[in-house]
Amino acid sequence: MKGVVEYFNDNHYSTKYFISNFNHYDKEYYTVNYPNTTQIQVPRYAKNLSISRLRSHYVFSKEVFALLKKTKPDVIYCIFPPNTLVRSVIKYKKITQCKVILDCYDTWPESFPTKRFSKLLSWPFSIWANIRNRYISEADLILCVSQVGVDFIKKIAPNTPAKLFMPVIDAQEFLQYNDDTSKLTFCYLGNINHITDINLLNLILKGVAKRKKVCLHIIGEGQNYLALKELLTDSGID
Repeated sequence: MKGVVEYFNDNHYSTKYFISNFNHYDKEYYTVNYPNTTQIQVPRYAKNLSISRLRSHYVFSKEVFALLKKTKPDVIYCIFPPNTLVRSVIKYKKITQCKVILDCYDTWPESFPTKRFSKLLSWPFSIWANIRNRYISEADLILCVSQVGVDFIKKIAPNTPAKLFMPVIDAQEFLQYNDDTSKLTFCYLGNINHITDINLLNLILKGVAKRKKVCLHIIGEGQNYLALKELLTDSGID
């Protein structure tokens, strides 16, 4: 969001940033020290798949809607999920006819591995998805981090502009390639939670390590981080 805020500021917009005061990954309350930021008090939750999490998202989305009515923005840039946030910003758009840009960074609950769990989840998940699907076509623009995301959105909202918006860095910031054939270095980037198949990751690296020294860098965190770290340590992975 820092890059998004800077973009609007550079184009002479006055920006306000709304975010909750609860860190989803650490499951702890935290404070954001960033200009023009409003942190919304939300209920704590301990598990990703829980009624408490849905309640926390509902409270956040409801408070965002109240803040929108108070601040009266001309443009809303909204990252989702939670899907209830899509409903809140579109409800406000219908009142004021402001512009809404939706930034899809995850297709939840579709990304959840339902086949590994009870089929009973399909019904509540369909309700959860419908909260997003009912309103998403009302956006003025939808941005996605991958082409898979763009294709997914176009199935839900075929008449709404959906574009690929990949994170990039300046070419000068790239490090020079190090052609060290004595070892293979891997990098895991992202969340390490119940969706992540840490056993398969360990199996792959353990197999490679039979032929060559292996080093893994992790840029991320999550509920299964320590479990993954223990697996890799037992397998002799640096």
